[in-house]
Amino acid sequence: MLAEVLLVLSGHPSSFFVSAPEGTSSPTTLRVSAALEKYLHPGEISTLNSLARLAFQYLEIKRWAQTTVSDTRRAVLMEQHHGPKGKERAKEVGCVYTSNLASGVLDVLGEYESLVVELEAKVLHLNPGVVQDDNGYVPLSVLVAALSSWTAPLASLYDLTSFVETTQPSPGRLIDLLSERLDTGHPELERIYTMLRARVERMFVSHLTVFVLFGHAPPTSSALRPALGLDIGPDASSPRYRMNALNDEMLPQTVGRATRESLLYVGRVAATLRREGRELPRSMVDTLRSAFEGLVSESRSEELADLDRVVQLARREVGEWLWRHILTGSQIVEALETFGNYFLTRRADYAVSLIQELTKLHSTKIILSDPSSSSSVIRDTDLHLAWLRSSLGTSAEHDRSLDTLHLRLDHGPLRAIPSTTSRPPTAGQANHESLFSSFLLGTPMTLHSNVTWPLDLFITPQARSTYSEIQAYLLALRTTQQRVLGVWLAITSSRRPGRLETPWADLQRDVWALTKLILFFFEELLGHFMTDIIDVQHKTLLAELDPPSGDDPVIRRSGSVATSLRGSTRLYKSQSRDLPSGQGQTPDAKTATRPDSPASTYAPETVRSRIPPTPNRHTAHLDFLTLRQMHSRHLAFLRQGLLLADRELSVVIRDILDVCARFAGLIERWGDDILPRRPKDQSGDLKDDAVARLSAIRELKAELHEHLSEFFRALAESQNPSAGETSTSGPSGSFSRTTRATQMIQSSRIMSRQVSFTGAKAPPKAGASRAEAEQNGKSQEAENLMGRHVEQLLLRLDFNGTFTSWIHNERDVMRDGVLAEGGL
Repeated sequence: MLAEVLLVLSGHPSSFFVSAPEGTSSPTTLRVSAALEKYLHPGEISTLNSLARLAFQYLEIKRWAQTTVSDTRRAVLMEQHHGPKGKERAKEVGCVYTSNLASGVLDVLGEYESLVVELEAKVLHLNPGVVQDDNGYVPLSVLVAALSSWTAPLASLYDLTSFVETTQPSPGRLIDLLSERLDTGHPELERIYTMLRARVERMFVSHLTVFVLFGHAPPTSSALRPALGLDIGPDASSPRYRMNALNDEMLPQTVGRATRESLLYVGRVAATLRREGRELPRSMVDTLRSAFEGLVSESRSEELADLDRVVQLARREVGEWLWRHILTGSQIVEALETFGNYFLTRRADYAVSLIQELTKLHSTKIILSDPSSSSSVIRDTDLHLAWLRSSLGTSAEHDRSLDTLHLRLDHGPLRAIPSTTSRPPTAGQANHESLFSSFLLGTPMTLHSNVTWPLDLFITPQARSTYSEIQAYLLALRTTQQRVLGVWLAITSSRRPGRLETPWADLQRDVWALTKLILFFFEELLGHFMTDIIDVQHKTLLAELDPPSGDDPVIRRSGSVATSLRGSTRLYKSQSRDLPSGQGQTPDAKTATRPDSPASTYAPETVRSRIPPTPNRHTAHLDFLTLRQMHSRHLAFLRQGLLLADRELSVVIRDILDVCARFAGLIERWGDDILPRRPKDQSGDLKDDAVARLSAIRELKAELHEHLSEFFRALAESQNPSAGETSTSGPSGSFSRTTRATQMIQSSRIMSRQVSFTGAKAPPKAGASRAEAEQNGKSQEAENLMGRHVEQLLLRLDFNGTFTSWIHNERDVMRDGVLAEGGL
């Protein structure tokens, strides 16, 4: 009997025990057979049943573990020789993570088996601790006491393996499941689950390092070949490069969002280097791999302890290496200057020349050409020629960055007779881009930039879309201003000596007044946008990217000012000057200078423990994720400061542009005959012509007056919300259209005060250098300008109180009309 019990505990079958419940295909335990029960005491039956239950759990756990390991091994061999069959087999057996868990479970069961063998040896050697007398009598209670430490572990493992066999959890869910079961007060269970989770986590860390440090990112992840990083296809903005994404099924829930973003950031760098035939420095890889492997330990119960710290360390080190060897500070500054010059139209002379070239192209190809001719069409090649021709005689004439920019017609070639496919959308259907990009040619035209890796780590597709939106907006404003300036020249040259009689005098007065009003509005609006918003913020961003280097402790520790962005820029320029004439102007020459950048060989001691870099003046190295965040905040404020962040205000500004364009077109159609050749001739034809012209001008004047008042009212009420609520609650409802715009401006005002590139300004240190103090003062001044951009625009537009008087007059008219309707 004792031998049968020990054999059953070791996993061997016995006729003394049967499966229960009887007659079912899925038994849950073993129990003493009915034939044996009649010879046993109830206490003996209960004890034997508890031992049989322990043996059943051990047997089922071992069956699952051995089956899982053998099936997975067989599937791997089949995949190597017969790919499709192996994949189908993998779906049946789970994944390598489950097999790894099963291997760990077998190791745990080995401890149980050793205990049973040790118990058998004590029985055979008549150990007095087990055998009670010289006849070899062993009480069942001794066996129960010897195996009592495995009651809870085997029950928990049986429940775990049953759940895994039924649900087939993903690798990330498997780690979470082991973590949940580790949260127990049982020391033996804690030890076992810590060991099992460490096995699975070790495999997870291996897949993590394969992606993060070596850039392995297959298109798909299979059960036998799981991958943390996936190749999800070409980058829409740069088809030459690929996009990567994390496999969520591989990640435990404890991996936070910031850690995931950093994993993807570093992994994409490694994957891109892999595709380019390059790799991260071996010393850096070995150091970081050791740091990742040190995360997993069977002696600690914390799940992937310090994972975020090591991931942030990898991001910093990879970012610094990229900064020194791949994308230097000079390239970032050059890119920002290019986008500022042409997308933000900071080169005004080139913007004016471009408007003239595009206007001439539109007039030649569309307006004056024969619609049936094959030449009456504007293509992207025509726009590119106009783009390059516009640089002649301007400050951009020798700028090679023009070759990286190109204009594109979003709806295809523009023809003299527009087809149904090329007709631009209406203002109500268009989005922000097409709302202004279609202003100049009548069809959406967008400025694009060829941004390739590694610049695309810094300038994202969203940033390029924002730049294109701002460029179309500013180009529309400048186009209108240039056309009205042409009206000014036309009416100046058409002035006749002598005194004009009514209605010609009224026409002359109204045309002059309307022209001066429009020019004043656009001069102040563009002056505010270009000076108070774009110029200030562009310089502030460059200043924040180029911190003072005098007393920077990080730079002193590095031993060279060249490790900062400023030093990198200076080094790049000095190397370009040392090259032979013309050699520094080619892309190959730029690439050739990169190996000579600071710290050309990576030193392991640069892997140091310090806080993640933040965009402030005490940081020598800003990784690209931080730079991208700074750049995104910069563009977000530009959209707010340029009043582009709200649809309603954009439509109001577009309405103003349309009215001004109609006014300029009207004057252009009149040509040199704006005023009569014989001003004192009072013939009927001349009078009728004057009345018709005067009526058209006053109609445009009234419409423009309405739109300007609506625009100014939205700005003014944003600074005094209570007054805006009072004014918009009138019975006529004439102010209801600006309610949404007012809310946007109020939100813009709040957000603009919160936007900061430097964070909260700490008080100056006692030992701060003069350069730091000056930089801090400039940053603080920029912060103050951010919070007052609406007030600045109001002061520019209403310095003589004209717009305020319009608003008060409208309110008086509305109040008088309400009182008159009431009989007062």
